[in-house]
Amino acid sequence: MEITRKEILELYKFMEDNYKKESDEIYYSLELLLNCLVNTKNALANDISKNSGDLSKVGYLYTYATKIENLEEIIGNYLNVFVSDNSNTTEKLKYDDGGKQLIKNYNDYETPHLLTESFTYKKICAFSFENNKYNVSDWKSALIKLCEILVLKDKTKFLSFVQSDSFSGKKIKYFDFNCKGKYYRKIANTNIYVYTCHSANTICTIMQNLLREYNIPVSSLYVYLSANDIALHNDVPKISTKMGFDDEKIGKYVRKTMRELSDQNYNFTQDMLNKLTDGNATKNLFGIGIPFLKEVKPRIDISIQTKDVKGYNRYWKEIFRFNHKNYLIVSQWTEGNSERFKMWLKDLHI
Repeated sequence: MEITRKEILELYKFMEDNYKKESDEIYYSLELLLNCLVNTKNALANDISKNSGDLSKVGYLYTYATKIENLEEIIGNYLNVFVSDNSNTTEKLKYDDGGKQLIKNYNDYETPHLLTESFTYKKICAFSFENNKYNVSDWKSALIKLCEILVLKDKTKFLSFVQSDSFSGKKIKYFDFNCKGKYYRKIANTNIYVYTCHSANTICTIMQNLLREYNIPVSSLYVYLSANDIALHNDVPKISTKMGFDDEKIGKYVRKTMRELSDQNYNFTQDMLNKLTDGNATKNLFGIGIPFLKEVKPRIDISIQTKDVKGYNRYWKEIFRFNHKNYLIVSQWTEGNSERFKMWLKDLHI
């Protein structure tokens, strides 16, 4: 039985009202799918141009390009409706018994995140790129700042984005030589304006595409989030189901310790790195049967990479850097593993 557009919108509204987390995941998954479709369509356009002398091949490629464009329009229309339904939502802030707003420090959350993660309800405070850190007030400021950095690298390339289909929505161009409204901001040292009225995740997608156009790895840019928004939306407290020692404590200790090593640009020996990325060796070291370290794959959502083949979360989303590569660290810690980890740490002779 075919489901109608009205039924889809009613279903999404129901999920939005009752299962907010799941509805957000649907929205941003559709955004990612839309971005992939656009990239595929652009690749097809290039192949059509390259094979312009072979009419049969051009016709074959054009058929699928048209199908992708139709699907792109359908998904884009749904996203437009979904976001318009939520545009007037006002988030409630949390207050203590004295009426004082909780958590006022906006710049103390120093965990780096990749652009491929989801940033629903998250406020950016800074990003690091090529060994420099840039403080920003919001997501649109981050987009503008990255544009300014890339302009200095290659202004001619950046000018080409004005005419590129890769940087156009259904109704608006992300870059234009004219200011077409209040949501356009001028990029320093150019006569180009960038459209900034996007969700956080859409801005991150645009930033990823900008980096790829410059042949710069997406993983070279890290985002830092404000502590305030993370705490305000952390509505479900973690409660230990065990009596006595909370297993979360060893997990926090592991994360804190490994974060310190990562910040020091620590390099493991190749032998140790091989062990930490091997499930059997990790089991011998810590009693955990999956690899301690899992190398981060660029262009794949971190939320996907934290899961095992059965779809269970096995790794923290936090990114750690060792031996000039990005890794996730296994999250399956219990008190029974704590002494093994401490002994291993001691044997590193740090």
